[in-house]
Amino acid sequence: MNTKKAFYIMIASIIISFGLLIAIVYFGNQSLKNESDKLVDLKAINQSLETQSSNLITAKQDLQKYSDLEEITNTIVPQDKDQARAVREIVTLAAQSGFELDSINFPQSNLGSAAKSDKKKADTDTITQAVPVEGIKGVYSLEAVIKSKGNLPYTQFLQFLEGLENNRRTAQVTSVRIEPATDGNSDFISFTLNVNLFLKP
Repeated sequence: MNTKKAFYIMIASIIISFGLLIAIVYFGNQSLKNESDKLVDLKAINQSLETQSSNLITAKQDLQKYSDLEEITNTIVPQDKDQARAVREIVTLAAQSGFELDSINFPQSNLGSAAKSDKKKADTDTITQAVPVEGIKGVYSLEAVIKSKGNLPYTQFLQFLEGLENNRRTAQVTSVRIEPATDGNSDFISFTLNVNLFLKP
C-alpha cells in the first residue's frame, strides 16, 4: 500500500467517523428530548393525581363536617306537611300564653289535603307552594300570618313570641305588627305576625 492510498483511506475513515459522531449526537439528542417530554407528561399526571387526591380528602372532610348538619336538620325539622298540626301547635302556644288567636292564614296551598294514593302529586304540590330554604337542601319554608283575637297584655305576647321561636316548626318570625289597645290602656295590644313554618317533605 503506497502513501497516497493510505492517505485516502485515512480521510475516508475520518469522514465516516465524523458522520457517525453527528448521527450519534442527533439521535442521542432526539432520544433525550423524547425522554424529557415523557418526564414532563409524567410530572403533569402526578400533579393531577395529587390534586385529585387532595380534593378527595377535602370532599371527605366536608362530607363528615356537613353530615352532622344534615343529621341536625333531620332531627329539628318535622318531616311532614300537615298544616292542621302546625295550626294546633300555634293555637296551643297561644292558649299556654293566656289568650286566643283570631286567625292563622297560609298562602294558596293544598298541603296535607291529598290522598295517600296520590302522595307523589302531593309532594310535588308541597314543594311548588313552599319556598326552598337557601343553603339547606330539602328543607322548605311556608309563611303563615297569625292575628290575635282582641287585645291582650304585652307580657303574654312576649311569652307567645318566645314559644314560637323555640318551636320546631316556627323557628323564624319574619315581621311583627303591634297595635295599642283602642281603649287607651298602654299595657294591652293586638298583633299580626308573619312566621315561617319549616318543613322537610
